[in-house]
Amino acid sequence: MLSLLFAWMRRHRGPDQALVVTAVLASSLMFFGASAFVMTDMVMVLGTTLSMIGFYNYMEDGPSRSTWGRWFFVGIAIGLLAKGPVALVITVIALVPWLALTGRWRELRGFPWLSGLLIAAALTLPWYILAEIKTPGFLRYFLIGEHFQRFVVPGWQGDLYGSGHEQPKGLIWLYAGATFLPWSLFALPLLPRAASYVKEMTGSDRGWHSYLALWVVAPLILFTPAANILPAYALPGLPAAAVLLVSLWTQGRGRPGWWARSTVFMAIVFVGLAFLSLTILARYQPGSITYRSERRLVTAAQSYDPDVQITYWGGRSFSAEFYTRGRVQFTKRTATSDSRADNGLRDAVAIPASIASELVPFLGSRFDPAGRFGHRILFVENLDREVTR
Repeated sequence: MLSLLFAWMRRHRGPDQALVVTAVLASSLMFFGASAFVMTDMVMVLGTTLSMIGFYNYMEDGPSRSTWGRWFFVGIAIGLLAKGPVALVITVIALVPWLALTGRWRELRGFPWLSGLLIAAALTLPWYILAEIKTPGFLRYFLIGEHFQRFVVPGWQGDLYGSGHEQPKGLIWLYAGATFLPWSLFALPLLPRAASYVKEMTGSDRGWHSYLALWVVAPLILFTPAANILPAYALPGLPAAAVLLVSLWTQGRGRPGWWARSTVFMAIVFVGLAFLSLTILARYQPGSITYRSERRLVTAAQSYDPDVQITYWGGRSFSAEFYTRGRVQFTKRTATSDSRADNGLRDAVAIPASIASELVPFLGSRFDPAGRFGHRILFVENLDREVTR
């Protein structure tokens, strides 16, 4: 995504702005963090970014217009595969107002609708069909549950792989500012000239700034009335936010003065130190920041026996399911564990540390502590003790 954005900016605004935009986006809070998250949001953002860049290049280029138009549909296909129709909706929310604002509808007459739709269909339909065949009910859950019920039902309980996140309406706008830190703070000096920027967005440069602005706010408009939101929902607008900030700053303030250079330098140093601190913690104190990963716990349990049966006391852990290939069990029962003695396997139990003192007596004498891993303490069945007894 960074390479794509750099090439696009270098083409339209030169290498200097391209380099700054790439650095700003790469060091923004949510972009950097989400790059390491196990989720499909960043893949969808790659798709929406490719679509927005492809569409703009189609509107501006000559000989290669059809090629860029087809890349627009490739981006749509990536978004559909990653997160579903929401990627298409976000793109449409940005493009339709821009076309109305600039009055450039007629330029879509040569848009490669037929070949582009065939490309998108060829890339997406086989996967959707195979997913429904392998898991009947997938399309209903994915399209109606994840895209409609999650949107309209506060605290939606039908999520198979997570949970609803009910938040006040409109909070997505605050999330957007937070996800773009520290660079969202640099928008404040631009506010005194906000009126002139709005005028420029609608009257010059064939809609460059208005295109970027609508790209930024498209996901925010979509999720303002949503019943469940997360900060990551603002991600599709971050590439455009980086471009818009650098472009407006360059146009409105010219070459940066001492104050601006010093502030940028301090912001980069702060971000660098924050990332370095996280790297050091991840290397030497992984338990302090990787609470959601169960890899170390599962590895420790399997070191006793590759076929160990791991049971988590409490709620579901998707990480444990992943690292055990679905063989983990979950329970909230407080009965004794004697029933595990006859299952023919060595057992391990992961208990939340906060309630370990209450639950350990229910394990009986057959389990020994094997260490603490994040928020959980692992207990492993001692087979030698069972034989001796």
